[in-house]
Amino acid sequence: MLFIWNGLGFLVPVIYFFFGVLIELFVDNYFGKDYYSNGSWPLSLSFFLAGVVCWFAGKRINTNRVKTVIDKETGEEFVLDRNHKFFFLKFEYWGIVFPAIAVCVLLAGMFRR
Repeated sequence: MLFIWNGLGFLVPVIYFFFGVLIELFVDNYFGKDYYSNGSWPLSLSFFLAGVVCWFAGKRINTNRVKTVIDKETGEEFVLDRNHKFFFLKFEYWGIVFPAIAVCVLLAGMFRR
């Protein structure tokens, strides 16, 4: 699979992977083996928690990233806007996408049975 990111955008899947493994270990240990695989709410919870972290981390790292640079030779000004993105979406927007996926997973789990 091809991943496209700018700056620290590569952390978006790392954050989701972290919460996915953490929730899976906790749920399987507490509720029994393969509970994570058979239930929809643990997967939904991992998407939701990853979304919350991505929202706040993205807001933090994408603020005040605009710099104005002057070229010494031409005297021309350039505005450098460094945004951290994953798949062309700003880091903090994954804080909206992940909870939306969590709701879809929950709804699919409700109608699966």
